[in-house]
Parts: sequence; structure tokens; C-alpha cells
Amino acid sequence: MKSRATERLELQKLSISDVDWLLELHTNPEVMKYIWPCYPKAVDLDLERKRLAKMVDYNNSEPHFGYYGISIPTAGKSIGWACLKHLDGGALIEIGYRLFPEYWGKGYATEAASSLMEMGWKELNLQKIVGITAPANEASKKVLLKLGLQYVGRNHFYNTDVDFFEMKRTH
Repeated sequence: MKSRATERLELQKLSISDVDWLLELHTNPEVMKYIWPCYPKAVDLDLERKRLAKMVDYNNSEPHFGYYGISIPTAGKSIGWACLKHLDGGALIEIGYRLFPEYWGKGYATEAASSLMEMGWKELNLQKIVGITAPANEASKKVLLKLGLQYVGRNHFYNTDVDFFEMKRTH
């Protein structure tokens, strides 16, 4: 699926043309404060193009999973991204999100992620969706809990210790 709409948002699979706003997002110190060591805080346009190319390749190879740019149709600009993807290259399916700080606390991450989770349950028949966050990232934990995921404990993914959450399908 290439795009999804929610009450306030448009979710569109990322493309190479998204590189400029992604570079802005991924060089924002507030955004990157809790992002693990596998994603260094200092990036340049060339590195961001390479990372985006990998994200787009994943989107193309996984038609039902992937990275979605989030926009507010009335504002006409991207506010971040959300994903439903394989966690750290494994079998578990992860929900994730990353937004510009001016859009934090407005329910956008929850709304976008909820839409992708709904797709996971209804269209992909997933049995479980997981989420991870840096242990100190209280705001991200709140989003995962609002989505209905439950804290399971500490785990290790992407070369770092994370708080691990999951939600199992209810029939």
C-alpha cells in the first residue's frame, strides 16, 4: 500500500524526493536525542541519501511494510515519518515513528502509528506488533502505551539496550 489517510494526516511511502526534509529531521538534536548509536546524530546529505535509498529499497521489497512520510494535508509539509517494519532485520514486526519537535504532544505519532497498526491487524493478519524505545524516552513510551502495547522489559536491538513493548492480536 502506497498511502493511507487518517482524520488529520496523510501517510505516503517515502521516496527519494523526501531527502531534504529527512536530512532536516535527522540532524535535529531534539529529534535525535534518544536515537541509538546505530544512527549517528551528525549526518550529511550524501549519508542521508544512502539511508533513504535503503528505506526506499525496503519499501519496494516489502509492499505491505515500510516507512511512511507523515504530512498534514492542510499544511502541505512533512512532519515526520512512521513505520511498520521488521525489527532489526528479524521476524518481529515493529511500529515506529519520528516527528519534528513542533509536532510533538499533539497526538500525531499515535494517530499515524495507529493507522499502520490497523493495517497490520486487518490487512496483514499480524499476530503481534512490537515497539522499542530508549529507556529514557518517556514520551515515546507514552505513545506505545496509548497504542495498546504493553511493556515487556529490557531487550537488545540495533546494538543497544531498549525498552521492549508488544501487543498480541486479539480475535
